[in-house]
Amino acid sequence: MKKKSILFLLLGITALLIVCGGWLTKCSKVHTEILGEIHSPEYETPQEYEHEEYIEPPIDSLSQVFIEDFTQAVRQNNRSAIAKMIAYPLSQPYPLQDIANEKEFIKHYHRIFPKSLLQRLNTSTMDDWSQVGWRGIMFCNGHIWIDLFDSGVKIRTVNSDIDDNPQLYTDLENARQKERTLLGITDTHIIPFACYLSKDSTTLIHFTHDTVDGESYTTIYYNSHQIDWNLQTNSQLQLRCSHEIQGSCANDFYRATQDNDTIEIWDMNCGGFDDNEEYAYGFHVIADTTSQDKNLLDTIGTRYNADLNEYGYFALIPMYLQEIILPCNH
Repeated sequence: MKKKSILFLLLGITALLIVCGGWLTKCSKVHTEILGEIHSPEYETPQEYEHEEYIEPPIDSLSQVFIEDFTQAVRQNNRSAIAKMIAYPLSQPYPLQDIANEKEFIKHYHRIFPKSLLQRLNTSTMDDWSQVGWRGIMFCNGHIWIDLFDSGVKIRTVNSDIDDNPQLYTDLENARQKERTLLGITDTHIIPFACYLSKDSTTLIHFTHDTVDGESYTTIYYNSHQIDWNLQTNSQLQLRCSHEIQGSCANDFYRATQDNDTIEIWDMNCGGFDDNEEYAYGFHVIADTTSQDKNLLDTIGTRYNADLNEYGYFALIPMYLQEIILPCNH
């Protein structure tokens, strides 16, 4: 009896496979007919695809001429000619102010183009430059970026490794120490790296990084009328914050929390200060309205969230703290 049951089971499975096989073949044929195939899928050989190698787009002729003129000016140490090839303002790391014009460029030439970068340029060829999509054309691994502006091809960005640039290291440390002094900070391992002011001048947001504990911090100053540049007279709150760099444009996003309240700050400018870029810089407070304990974030949130713009953020303006405080205190 047991053997008969097994036999019937095998026969049933075989019949099912025949039916399903015919159904699958029919579905496949219908599918291929819909696609316009005229051969049976049973005899179809799989198509082999080769991985296409990425081919870097060629640099346009206008940019090639610019690169040749630029490298020639570098080799001739023609700083005046190079100064005319820069798109101003040329971004500098905070708290150094951006290079505003040709005169400032020539003054800070060795900070912008250290010896190591000049040596690379002196021995460079067109092969050291590459087109990187919409981002522009870069030299080496992004040490220099050029782009097309209304006035023609210009140098948009010059990046330098601080460990390989003695002048940048000295200027940056001097500027940081000056800012630490203004803020009453005595620890040299505290590095100021960004500052923003709300467009109504009531909220100042300043960022520092602690190289010892590896954390970033934001100090928020608030005055319902207008920030007093004697900063200690304003309401203030310091919070540890997260800092994320997102997107192909390396936009900065900050987030800090106190109790159940959160402030989010963004810098999405992509390439330096641009006060005309509405909401490229902004902040938003997510306040816990159910809590009985109120703090400065609740106060700021109540002020701004009552009049939200369409993006849900209030606009900020990037600032140099020293530029604001020094003239006001002297």
